[in-house]
Amino acid sequence: EEPAPQEGEEQPQESSDSTNSLGQCALAWATKQVGKGYSQQARYGPNSFDCSGLVVKAYEACGRKNMPTWTGAYPGGLKAVPNDQMQPGDILYRDGHVALYAGNGEIVHAVSTKHGVKKTPINGWFGGSVQKVYRP
Repeated sequence: EEPAPQEGEEQPQESSDSTNSLGQCALAWATKQVGKGYSQQARYGPNSFDCSGLVVKAYEACGRKNMPTWTGAYPGGLKAVPNDQMQPGDILYRDGHVALYAGNGEIVHAVSTKHGVKKTPINGWFGGSVQKVYRP
């Protein structure tokens, strides 16, 4: 165990690997929902989700409350992150849709009534155009 920093000493910085552990937790939870249905009426699960309902429940399952509950409420106090710095678990936003970044160019999201919750390439759904990246 490291001793506490003395007055005037710098606090140790967290490594970049641990900076988004909340996001990694949310991503793991959302990934377990892949294959479930899509519904705007039953948007918070447990058997179906809409895009923002999936994100809300994923972060709530990991202890983060007060998430935006519909796409029009973004950013809702969340921290914007440059697109080139996205990490797994970050929330990708475009008008009318949100998804969790899964790494390696993929996302987990509630797609539509036809497709349900899926893991897909970013380019397939965001057309290569992610408007904003948010990190709770």
